[in-house]
This record gives sequence, structure tokens and C-alpha cells, in this order.
Amino acid sequence: MYHFNVHFPLTKIKVNANCKSWITDSIRNKKATLVSLSAQARDNKDDDTKEMLKCKRKELKQNVMLEKKKFFDRKIECSTNLIKSTWQIINNKLGRKLTGNNSELLLNVNGRQISDPLCMAEVFNSFFSSAVENLILPNLPDNLILNENSQSIHFQVNKSFYLQPVNADVVSAIITSLSNKFSSGHDDISTAILKQCGKVISGPLAHLINSSFVTGIFPDQMKIAKVIPVFKKGDPHDVSCYRPISLLSSFSKVYERVVYNQFVSYLESNCLFDKEQHGFRSGKSVITAATDIVQSIIENVDKKKKVAAIFLNLSRAFDSVSHPKLLQILENFNIDRLTAAWFKSYLTNRKQYVEILKQNGKQVNKFQSSQRLIKYGVPQGSILGPLLFVCYLKGLPSVVMGNGKVCLYADDTNLLVTEDDIKQLDIIIS
Repeated sequence: MYHFNVHFPLTKIKVNANCKSWITDSIRNKKATLVSLSAQARDNKDDDTKEMLKCKRKELKQNVMLEKKKFFDRKIECSTNLIKSTWQIINNKLGRKLTGNNSELLLNVNGRQISDPLCMAEVFNSFFSSAVENLILPNLPDNLILNENSQSIHFQVNKSFYLQPVNADVVSAIITSLSNKFSSGHDDISTAILKQCGKVISGPLAHLINSSFVTGIFPDQMKIAKVIPVFKKGDPHDVSCYRPISLLSSFSKVYERVVYNQFVSYLESNCLFDKEQHGFRSGKSVITAATDIVQSIIENVDKKKKVAAIFLNLSRAFDSVSHPKLLQILENFNIDRLTAAWFKSYLTNRKQYVEILKQNGKQVNKFQSSQRLIKYGVPQGSILGPLLFVCYLKGLPSVVMGNGKVCLYADDTNLLVTEDDIKQLDIIIS
């Protein structure tokens, strides 16, 4: 990083937020014509020139409105998050300023008020990293997620899975497919910057990725998460009213996408996903999950059965994943030893720190906490995390189904229980 900072020093530039990007060359030319015509109208003072000026003004106004509409339509259509982009446009037009710094942030901890940004960063990091341990994970029954006696986790797979080397073209295509975001991890390199130099670095990056596969080691520098506390609701001085937003290295996303593409193809081709799982799978969605539930209810009602639906949400599910259990499940998927070592390296020894931004006049200063070890969970904000979580829940439907039907969308679980007698149904769901 020293040499990187020497050759690519960080500089700050002022971006004109009021830049009207919808102003085209055609509009500028028409504006210039209008200015010239306005001068002629003042000099000549004849009715024909005034009428022409009036028509040109109306035409220019219509063109500006049309181009402005096209600009915002394109901005929303090209966005990966339509709702977020729409609200950004609305807030900008209404003059609502959304800042990313915590200039006015104060915390109350055990009756003591904390205003020092570095101390606040430490408080946030301690709270976020210890929250999962407070769920008393050791007391959870093993068979809730991993039941070694269950046939659902013993698979007959004809071939084993191993990570295959990639070339520069594959890496370049993956970089191009990344979301064009300006947020960055601890290395301060955003995907927007990475995409601009993707073709140049795709070759060396492919070599590094292949070396990672050969050694079974995921780079430690890519396992560091920068966490930004974002206020949810409630008391803004209460640390529990904030949620952590984890930002990972952009390079990590390239590594992960390579592994994701290979692993998900293996899982799909060998039918290793639970058919009841609709989360983070190609061709599956919230819509397919809802359709499955509604269809099951209709079918049972048509059979004159009584139906009860139990909706479950696993508390901090992604953050509470046990690494040893997850690695055991991955081994049951018949992955080879070197690939298993890579996944272990990817999951373990991950660290996080909290960053607080504090504005001092025109300058924004960063305050970072010390790094803390992450003992549980799949990485938040990662590409592989959701897929690994779905793997972690493998076999859950067979454990909890009993007299009903299970439908899952990641950690959101719906259990449909059916009985002929309403009293018996009440006993079961109680």
C-alpha cells in the first residue's frame, strides 16, 4: 500500500452537484440562437421578431423538459436498485441533503455521553462484533441446522468439485459486470475505479486468483471489512439503534464471483439445492416463493383441509452461521480437499473495523476503530455469503416439515401445517 499511495496519492475534488447533465449540445445551440434572437428583438422592435422569439422560447422549454425526462428515465432504468435511485432523484429535487458523515453523532453508553469519534467507533465495533455471541449460540441444538444422522445431508454425487483456473477474459468480463459503485472497502478502491482499469489488470488478477486456488489460501487483506454504522430508528444516541453496513474490497468481489459461478453451476447440475429454497437461486425469487405458498394453500382448501401458516424469521441468521458446521456441510457436497481449504481460509480469520466520518468545516476526517475478529457468520456484503448461507440451511426442510410443507427464501421460513380437524391443527401449531 505504501507504493500505491506514493504513485496514486489520494486527492479530493469538488463535484458540482447542480450540474444539469440533461443539457445536450442541441439545447445549447438553441439557447445561443434564442439569445441572438432576443438581442435582435430588442434592437428591431418589430412584431415578427417578437413572435419568432416567443415560439423559440416555447420550443426550447419543451426540448429541455423532454431531455430532462429522458435523462432521469435512463438513470432509473440503468440502476440496479430502482427504488433507491427513484428516491435519490426525489430527495435531490426536494432539496433534502443526505450526508454520509456523523458530525452531530453522540452516544449514551451506561449513562455516559460519548462524543469523541474514535471512542464511538470502538463502541460501535464492540457492539456489532459481540452481538452474535450474545445470542448464546453454543446452546442451539445441533440438529436445527446440521443433523448428521439425517439422510438429507448424505449425497450421492458422481464427481467432486474443485476450483478451476480462469483466464484474463473471464476476469475482465466479471469486472465489467460489477455494479458501478463509488463506495469502497478498506483499500479505498471502488468498483467504479476497478472497472475503468479492468482490461489492464485482468491478466495479473487472473494469475493471483489462480494462485489462490492452487494454494487454498484467500488473501488476508481481502478479509478486512470496513463497517459504517447507519441509523435505523428509535433513539439516535443508542448504539443498538444502528445497523452495520459492511464494505469489502472490490478485488474480493472478483475472486468471489469466479468461485460463485463455478460452485453454483456444480450445485445446480447435481441437484444439491433444497427444492423448497427460493433464495439466491437462478430462476427463483420472492415471487416463486409466494406462488408456491398460495398454491399449496389453495390445493389444501380445495381438499377441505384446515391450513395454518407459521412465518419464521431467524434472528441475525447470516451473522450467526457456525463456520465448522458450514465447512462440514460443504465437505458433504463432495468438494476436494484443496477447495475445502480455500473455503476455510475464506471464512476464517476475518476482521472488521468501524469507520466514523466527522466534518470539520470543509474537511471530512476519518476515524477508524481497532480491528476485531469475526468468529461467526458469512461475510456481509459479499457475493459468496448468500450462497453459502443457502448451503448452510441444506436439510432444514426435512427436519421441520413433519405434517406440513416448508417454503424458504434465504432465512425467511414459512411452515404450512394441514389437518382435517381444526382442534388437532391448533394442538400441532401450539
